[in-house]
Amino acid sequence: MSNRLKNFSAAILLLAAGFAVNANALQNGFLWDDQTQVVKNIIIRSWENLPAIFASSTFYNGGASLSGSFYRPLVSFSYLLNYSVWGLNPFGFRLFQIFFHLINIVLIFFLLKKIFSEEGIGYGDQAAFLAALIFAVHPANAESVIYIGCIGEIFYAFFILLAALIFLNGIDRNNRSVKNINLILAFLLVFLGLLSKETAIVILPILFIYLLLFTRSKLSVYARFFLGCGAVGGVYWFLRFFVAKLPAMKFHLAPIALAPLWQRLSTIPYEIVSYLGIIFFPRDLSISRQFVVVSAFDPRFWLASLFLGASFTAVVFYSVKTKSKVVPFFLLWFAVALAPALNIIPLDMTMAERWLYVPVIGILAIAGLFSAYLINGFSLAHKKFFCAIIAILLAALGARTIVRNADWKDGLTLFGHDYKIVSRMSPQGSFDLENNYGVELLRIGQTDEAERHLTKSVALQPRWASSQNNLGVVLERQGDLEGALAHYGQSIKSGTRYQAYENKSSLLVKLGRYDEAKSFLLRSLSKFPQNNNLKLYLAQAYIADNTKESRQKALVLIAKILDSDPENFSARQLYQTIQNNR
Repeated sequence: MSNRLKNFSAAILLLAAGFAVNANALQNGFLWDDQTQVVKNIIIRSWENLPAIFASSTFYNGGASLSGSFYRPLVSFSYLLNYSVWGLNPFGFRLFQIFFHLINIVLIFFLLKKIFSEEGIGYGDQAAFLAALIFAVHPANAESVIYIGCIGEIFYAFFILLAALIFLNGIDRNNRSVKNINLILAFLLVFLGLLSKETAIVILPILFIYLLLFTRSKLSVYARFFLGCGAVGGVYWFLRFFVAKLPAMKFHLAPIALAPLWQRLSTIPYEIVSYLGIIFFPRDLSISRQFVVVSAFDPRFWLASLFLGASFTAVVFYSVKTKSKVVPFFLLWFAVALAPALNIIPLDMTMAERWLYVPVIGILAIAGLFSAYLINGFSLAHKKFFCAIIAILLAALGARTIVRNADWKDGLTLFGHDYKIVSRMSPQGSFDLENNYGVELLRIGQTDEAERHLTKSVALQPRWASSQNNLGVVLERQGDLEGALAHYGQSIKSGTRYQAYENKSSLLVKLGRYDEAKSFLLRSLSKFPQNNNLKLYLAQAYIADNTKESRQKALVLIAKILDSDPENFSARQLYQTIQNNR
């Protein structure tokens, strides 16, 4: 069989495996941050907003500009593209995301194949295929692949994997150089990766390590490499700081983000070991892992440190004995790619499975090498047995992925499942998961149970605007209107959550406190000038004055609402009410 046919056959098998384990996710709905990034995001509904996408963040903020601390315009662009084709049909969004995941699987195969081939590993093709196949079915990737809000993970991986492959293909070892065209294309792709997620920057130190370990490149190569790094970083930061005007980092309320630096550093060994646990034994999967190691006497610190120290010693011993650079390179791939997720710079949670999408490639490359080495070293009978073991393990990983995808069916299923997991794993609690689960319980009418979880969320983190607002909604439904107003007010003080502004405005109108409502609504509309709900509540407050001038103001507001949203039922109904009263 020719090499081209072998590559084609391997690619088809990888694509089939990747699609097979993720196909059941295509029926899942929008959930979690999909609501604010896609469903409620009016910016993605018109191509006229394309310039705004490249000058803002990714989250819809209720009539103000897109909010958040992320500068990921290609994420919002993908939503705009998908909305123009599918509307608000989650099937299309997920199909798009799975498609790019499948491309990434194939890119991993060819990238590893290239590296193993260059280093003269005879079983390199088998190792590359096994590593890519494990990646294709591994449940650690489920969150990145099927959570629409995670498209940035898939995109940035696509761009940096393609960049790495082009970069490696441009290396001329005889002349100790890299072709200019390959260098330019690689850096262009890295830049696109940065526009997908800032973590794409990790590929630059990974490529630098590759040059140091595997090539004897001229100084001019390193000079051009660092020049390219500076150019890519400079243009990205210019767009982020001066065009989008977004900060370098955001203040987070997660326990790990509020912990002092020494506690965050003390947590790192257990974080790394926990990530390795997800890779090798992916039983307990969850969207939220909030914990902090606060003492060096904590077993999570010293046991994890001992394990990592022993592992590092074993790798050094192996590398010296075998003179192999491949295993250290891929361990460095894992370490470098995971470094941004280790909370040296505070993040919004201690761990997230989606942050493993690129780092896991390093570990799986080693696993592929080890498996292929054993297969080739066995007799025929033992080889068949070992291949059967690998097949069983792959089937188990694939089955776990399918089950995990089913957890993502809807918000109630996901948050209910993960709440039970986190209750067992994180004794410090998870304020965000308590809130998310409480909201889903509220949606199905389990108000008392929702109040319990939202109250706990507020207790764990009283400064979080979301849980304060949502607890206000619960109290309003229970008839405690003053309590609801208090929580809406606290939510507004804690952060610019447009939902709290809407809820407080609506309640003031319901209570007949029209003057207070009008004053508050006018201030709110200065923050959220395009918010149609606020305009509607202000129109209702004006109507209550029962004067010709007030009715005219209400009609102007309704006209503005219908101009931007002609199908707005509430606005049309209010307009008809005014006309009938007249």
